[in-house]
Amino acid sequence: MLREMLFGVALCWLVLVPSARGDASSRCLLVNSYNSDYAWQRAVTKSIWLQLMDQCEIRELNMNAKHYPHPEQLQRVGREAWQLIQQWHPNVVIACDDAASRFLVEPYLKNGDTPVVFCGVNLSGEAYGYPYSNATGMLEVDSTEQLFSTVKQMRPQAQRGVLVMVERMTDNIMAPHYRQLARQQGLELEIRVVKSMDGLEQAYERAQATDFLYFYNNAGMEDWDERRALQIAQTHAGVLTLSAYRWLAPFVMLTIAHVPEEMGSYVGRTALRILQGTSPAEIPITQNTQVDVIVNQPLLNRLGLKLPPELVEQAMVIEY
Repeated sequence: MLREMLFGVALCWLVLVPSARGDASSRCLLVNSYNSDYAWQRAVTKSIWLQLMDQCEIRELNMNAKHYPHPEQLQRVGREAWQLIQQWHPNVVIACDDAASRFLVEPYLKNGDTPVVFCGVNLSGEAYGYPYSNATGMLEVDSTEQLFSTVKQMRPQAQRGVLVMVERMTDNIMAPHYRQLARQQGLELEIRVVKSMDGLEQAYERAQATDFLYFYNNAGMEDWDERRALQIAQTHAGVLTLSAYRWLAPFVMLTIAHVPEEMGSYVGRTALRILQGTSPAEIPITQNTQVDVIVNQPLLNRLGLKLPPELVEQAMVIEY
């Protein structure tokens, strides 16, 4: 009955997938904030499975927060996940990204009996009441601060830039934080909320009157078109363009990306420690440290700019 109810909900997709070789005596519930069409989630989830597929039966719940960002919808999904937990009694719950912590962990699992491992929670986690006695995990620290510092290294006279984001929960949380990081480098950010490819092109056009463009994310843009995005990036290449996600590297000049596999592998290993008897309270909360540096050389060459030496050594070069 519960399984049928959850499969029938339009706002989420519950994938009940017992591990083919897993230890059926242990149960791991993986709650993803997004959906499998989001590159970040695919990479995190794959890394979790690689750690746990032989160790427990895994079930997945995708909350689809990027496409259904209204709190009432996600509250409903959180309640359904809680119902599944009450029925299935997992040995550990893995909560990936902010929506899972906000709409499931904080209201239903905080300081309870069910161990929780989280990842992808932005900033300090204080917005969701972390730390809890029954929870540990990895906070998500993206490379925005390093990107803004690099802007000043490459263009010392830079003063203004455009931040492109889709209007959704995480963007609303992060926008004030990014303004603060920019001001620490003497930069002012103009926020451009983009919901369509037309809006993206307008943002790139607007950025030509500033010193840089930071393409934060495209997730949730309903009419996303990779071919058109490439055309926009190549047509409007008069200022430095940046991103913190590697799947956006073809559309910007410089990407300094945090690594989703780092988070997935860590939470998978941590969940395994809990299955083996370690209390979450004994495992300190940590944060990600790995980055990928990607240079879109043809685009960067059009500005005649050079990377700082410390990035040259790390950079992977692509050509779009």
